[in-house]
Amino acid sequence: MTKAPGESPGLSRARRDQSDESAALGPFARPGIAVAIAAAGFVFAAVLLIGYPPARAGWIGLPAWLLAPLDLIVLSAPLVAAVLVARIAARGSLAAALGLTHWRWMDAAVGISIALIVRGLVETIAPTTGSLVPPFAEDVGAAVPAIVVAVVGGVLVSPIVEELFFRGLALRAMTQASTPALGAISASIVSVGVTTLGFVALHMLPSGGAVPLALVVGATAIGVGCGILAAVTDRLGGAVVAHVVFNASGIALLLW
Repeated sequence: MTKAPGESPGLSRARRDQSDESAALGPFARPGIAVAIAAAGFVFAAVLLIGYPPARAGWIGLPAWLLAPLDLIVLSAPLVAAVLVARIAARGSLAAALGLTHWRWMDAAVGISIALIVRGLVETIAPTTGSLVPPFAEDVGAAVPAIVVAVVGGVLVSPIVEELFFRGLALRAMTQASTPALGAISASIVSVGVTTLGFVALHMLPSGGAVPLALVVGATAIGVGCGILAAVTDRLGGAVVAHVVFNASGIALLLW
């Protein structure tokens, strides 16, 4: 911790001790409430994912450039809301509770490695095909705004929102809440497993009955990889990098 100008060594040490004590006690003052908030956010997101597509089908007249950001806002809203509401259960700042207050470049390097390994696994099992540009599109220029929104949403917005919720809020809250009963290692393993299942489920719901193999493999592998990285480092930065790079590599293949 950097000492402020004119600050006494005793005060600086006291603040450092307080920070260490807060870290030892866990990110949430009320982890049970944080878990409940995460569960509520997940349920609302699942309900939206089930009910939104049929409702959206009736909006045929809306232009693609308007539908794309609307999709992003509607489907991200429950997760963002849950993360923000979790502030009431945090021990200190919300950023600290989510594991965002410390950054290590090594986390980013490991995150990139995880993303590339998972992308390689997905492409080996089910190579990415298709394009972001609709086939036989008469007016490609008209589709550009929707494509831009899809790229920005897929590379930045969705991965960051999902990591804040699943590995920032849900994983950390579940681990802290279950550690007294299970022990630190078992609690981390269970929490990574549960949050990965939830993560995969939310990605499968929009697919309806037929779920692409690549989606299952990719979501499971990136969920486990990001979960383990977040649990081991006790920081969220590496998981965010992994998720962003994984999605970016997939979109890059669609644009190739």
